[in-house]
Order: sequence, then C-alpha cells, then structure tokens
Amino acid sequence: MIRTSAGRINLIIDIKHLKNGFSRNCLLKNIKTNEDGCHVYTLQELLPETLYELRLCSLDYQQDCSQYTESKLPKTLQIAPKNLDIIERTESSLTIKWDKDDSDKRRAYKLNYRHKTSEKWIVKELSTENIKTNEDGCHVYKLNELLPETLYELRICSLAPKNLDIIERTESSLTIKWDKDDSDKHRAYKLDYRHKTSEKWIVEELSTENIKTNEDGCHVYKLNELLPETLYELRICSLDNQQDCSQYTEPKLRKTLQIAPKNFDILEHESTDSSIAIKWDKDDSDKHRAYKLDYRHKNIRKWIVKELSTENIKTNKDGCHVYTLQELLPETLYELRICSLDNQQICSQYTEPKVQQTLQIALPKAINQLPEEDKIRYINIVKGKATEKRYFVRIMLVGKGGVGKSCLLKRLLNETIDGVTSTDGVDIVVRRCKINIDDGKWTIDKGMYIC
Repeated sequence: MIRTSAGRINLIIDIKHLKNGFSRNCLLKNIKTNEDGCHVYTLQELLPETLYELRLCSLDYQQDCSQYTESKLPKTLQIAPKNLDIIERTESSLTIKWDKDDSDKRRAYKLNYRHKTSEKWIVKELSTENIKTNEDGCHVYKLNELLPETLYELRICSLAPKNLDIIERTESSLTIKWDKDDSDKHRAYKLDYRHKTSEKWIVEELSTENIKTNEDGCHVYKLNELLPETLYELRICSLDNQQDCSQYTEPKLRKTLQIAPKNFDILEHESTDSSIAIKWDKDDSDKHRAYKLDYRHKNIRKWIVKELSTENIKTNKDGCHVYTLQELLPETLYELRICSLDNQQICSQYTEPKVQQTLQIALPKAINQLPEEDKIRYINIVKGKATEKRYFVRIMLVGKGGVGKSCLLKRLLNETIDGVTSTDGVDIVVRRCKINIDDGKWTIDKGMYIC
C-alpha cells in the first residue's frame, strides 16, 4: 500500500522486480483518501516474499510527467499458513486446523488470539511436539482455558528463531547467537540490521555454511564491517527450502565499541627485571578519563586488571602516552593489552595483546662470588615475596680511625672497654654471639644473655 499527498490529477507508479530484473509502470485508478487526507492505493497481484522497488510521479491534463519520487524498497510478506479453520468448539476450548504439506519444515508456530472486543492479542507459541496431524494430513491444535460463550478472533504464523542474543562486540563487529535444535532443517537465515536512526534495513542472507555452532549447540554468526561506536538494531528469521520466511525475532540493540587506543607498543629499552614500559598514541581529541591495562603471565588465563588514571600517565617527547608497569617478576613472559574508559566507564575495544619478557636479575658483585647454590637461593628470594631465616650473619663495623669502633664492639658483646687499644688493620671476631630467632635473645660466649 502507498500514500501520496492530495491534489494530483493522475498518478503513475513504476514497479521493478529486484530479483528478476523486470519493470513496468501502471496508471493508478481507484485511488482512495485516508483520514489524514492522503492518497492511498493498494498494488495487487504481486509475488509473495519478494523485494520490489517503487517510485511515483504525477501527470497533469497535458499528460506531462512530474519529477519522480525517491524509490522505496518494500518486500511482500511470506505466505501465511494456509486454510486456517476452526473445526471444533466447547465451552472452554477451540480446535483449529491448517494445511501441512511435504515441504513444511517449520519448527514452530505462533498463535494469536483475543476477545473480539479487545485490541490486545494474546500470544501462544506452538511447538511441533504439541501439534497433531489429522487423517487429512492437516495440522490440528486445541486451544484450552477459554471463557464460555465468548467470541474469539484467531490468527497463526510460523515462529521466529529462538533466543536471539548479541554475545560479543568489537569496534567493527557484532557476534550473535540463537538456538538450534535437532529438528532444525532450515537451509538459511536472513539477518536484517540497521543504524538505530535509520529506517532502512540492510538484509544479509546467512547460509548454514557461514554459521558456526558453539559449545552450547547454538548457532553463532559474526557481522563484520560495522561502524565504531554506533548503535545497531538486529533481527533474524529462518528460510526453508522454498525460501519461505519465518516470523522475525524481536529486534536486539547493541552499540559497537569505541576504537582501541592506537599504536600500542612495548618500550623495550625502558623495561627492567621488574617492570615493563608501554606507550600508545595521544591526540588533541583525547578526552578519556582513564585507561584499563590488563596483564598476565603468558601461561595463565586470568587477566590482572589495573586502572590507569591520566594523572599517573606520562607524555614522552613524541606526544605519546607512556606508563611503566612495576612489581613484576624477573625473567618472566607477560602479555599486555589496553583499552580506554570514558566518563560513563564504557570500555573501548582492546588493543591487540603485546608480549614482553622482563630482564634477568643483575646480581651484585658480592652475590656473584657466592657458591652456585647460594646464588640460586638469592635469586629465588628476590623473585618472590617470601622471606628466609638465616643462621649465619656477618656484621661489619666501618668508620674512621679512633672513632670508637672497637669500644662499640666490646659494648655490644657486654665486655669491659678497659685497656682497649686502637686496632691495627682488621679485627675479626668469629662466633662470639648467637641470637635465638624464636625469642630474640642474644647469647654471649660465656653464656650471658642480653635481651
């Protein structure tokens, strides 16, 4: 059905069948006027479930043609289930039937019914398990729990795919899933999508070859080449071998992500045995409140999440953001990725992960002189946060000559300083005291305790 503004003498409509390529034009007669004062005309004898292109112009008394309107692309509906009829009734039920043929591969139907005086339809889903077949090969269903002596209106259609959902999104794609069961024999599906502000649906036919199945047995499809940070509306229907379309699902709305921070990279020359430095682009339009940095050991599945406020992020001489991740384990392979957060805490697309290994620990010269076993123990202690009890310790008293180093040692050992002379060279006192690591008490050579 088409509408035009009132005031034209004659109207011509051009019709183009998009699939087969033919076109024709018709002089419109029997044009009606609706309550809004617009012309209304119903174009008859078209093919079901077929996409047509239509445009309109007016003719004056001299048969001069006006400018054509912009083309419209409506699609006729699929054929409804045929020969719906009410074959039996009781005080609380109505039994209906409709045609079934050999090509009927619909998984389910949707039955709408209402009191004749009501405007609201009651919707009931009929699975094929609850539908019987009579001796004439027709579908039969009994609708129960109705009011006695009440006039009902009924209509039926085939059912949409179940549980359509959007399970993943990126800056340029949306991944959808919907239920699949053992009786699913559809040849293909039809996905319609559009910007939320657009009236025109973009139609994409999905063959079963391009549809994957996830671990839960659901159909999964990834819709690519979308605009970033854009709200999309999606709906889906199934197609059988005769290209008959089912009911559409309820539309789903989801927004693609913001573009990920650009040129994310590792600054290898600034990384150490306990830190990794990263950088990414910053431009004049950068209004992000914060960033989110995820990192993990390469062989661990769980990400560690760190929020980076702009106060903790530096800017290098090239105008790039720079951040140094601290307190990492030495000689360990890490995987890192980053995204931005806006003022509503909405996360952008993540960058591609980068992998970097922290450096080996640079051992002090004194540690390098230890036996290999002690060096390994030292490295393990530095790598971790554990502590170790040591039962041998060397204390060095260093200072200028004559400042009282020998006297200090005597006092620490609870000895008299009478007769102390200046040390000539180095004085080594071995095993002169012990400390109980449980109670902290010192034991001097002669058994004296110092608390």
